[in-house]
Amino acid sequence: MKQLLLIFIISLIITFHSSLFSQAQKDQQYLFEIGISDGLYSKTLDEYRKIWVHVPESVTNNKNKKYPVLIVLDGDSQLLKIRAILQQLEGDKAPEMIIIGVDNSTNRLRDLTPTKPHNPSPASPVPGGGKKFTQFIENELIPYIDGKYPTTPYRTLWGHSIGALLVLNSLFLHSDKFENYIAIEPSLWRGGDYDYLKEYSDHLKNKQFDRKSLFVGVANTMDRLNLNLDTVSVLRDRSRATEHIRHILSFSKIADANKQNKLNFDWKYYRNEDHNSVVLISTYDALCSIFSWYPEGKN
Repeated sequence: MKQLLLIFIISLIITFHSSLFSQAQKDQQYLFEIGISDGLYSKTLDEYRKIWVHVPESVTNNKNKKYPVLIVLDGDSQLLKIRAILQQLEGDKAPEMIIIGVDNSTNRLRDLTPTKPHNPSPASPVPGGGKKFTQFIENELIPYIDGKYPTTPYRTLWGHSIGALLVLNSLFLHSDKFENYIAIEPSLWRGGDYDYLKEYSDHLKNKQFDRKSLFVGVANTMDRLNLNLDTVSVLRDRSRATEHIRHILSFSKIADANKQNKLNFDWKYYRNEDHNSVVLISTYDALCSIFSWYPEGKN
């Protein structure tokens, strides 16, 4: 009887360990192909923050290999798109990278807007938590990632819309943690009584950004308005409907004109794309632009 019981217990243990091993294999493959769920508690934000992590599969062939990091804001909706684009580029036009998708689904407006208006609307979530969220990324998320995954200190920050606004704010006010910044359709108009365009333009004129790169993607948000405008005439328009594109075009032209700041700046206007459809093509172009030097030393 004891022998039968012992055999039964041993069988359970073997089955349990086999199950764990099988699940570990599945988790590892998911980590390589898509991105595995992870997270950490933030003292700065006083809440648990979820992230998704994609690690290149080549790490299995070289346990000592380390990778640059691409942090994607709105990772809950954008990670799979960015991963698919990078998969097409890595090894040819861009290096393999660890991708960190940060979840901003709970209170996106709070997380990604740098300033709080004097008279916030009571009908919407209160914005203006971008400073704290940036502190979370710099002081908690990056050390957590570096301690757990095979990373190098070479980092890129990606954002779309208000996420792109936070990317620009990170470049101008917190530029020591990232080498590259990708801002797709940044919502520069969202300052309300605070003028992001003026502040960031002043930084472009007065600060130095040696060894920093910025790519800005601009969509055509004019056609849907039926105003018969182009990228020149829209700058003379003063309607609220064109604020978004006017601010981005003005910023891009100012950035282009200030080469003395040593910022490696590039931007592109997408005539046939709107605010959301522009994400895929502009991210592809952004990665090609930022990593134009890759492979190292190419002509």
